[in-house]
Amino acid sequence: MLTATKKIGVIPISQIYNPHDTFFKKTLEDMSVVKGFISNYLPVKIARMIDLNSLEAAKGNFVDDDLKEFFTDMLFKCDLNQQEAYLYFLFEHKSKVHPNITLQLLK
Repeated sequence: MLTATKKIGVIPISQIYNPHDTFFKKTLEDMSVVKGFISNYLPVKIARMIDLNSLEAAKGNFVDDDLKEFFTDMLFKCDLNQQEAYLYFLFEHKSKVHPNITLQLLK
């Protein structure tokens, strides 16, 4: 059985709500992982514009005009070309190809 560790013990994977999402969010709480992701996976031209030392986690939930609450996956505040900016990472786990994924991501 797959398990995830927690400071107070071991939790069976069956008791973790949305394990893929939980895994990414927990992993990206570590700023060295975020910095590594930016350095290794963003285009070099963009990665060079980001001041990695200014990187910090930002609030990831918002309320729209209809008072509906939305949650981001991972939102970070940083200096981009010496100006304050936000980086939003969306990791979407899909078990099969969805023809309308672009529309789903715009939501």
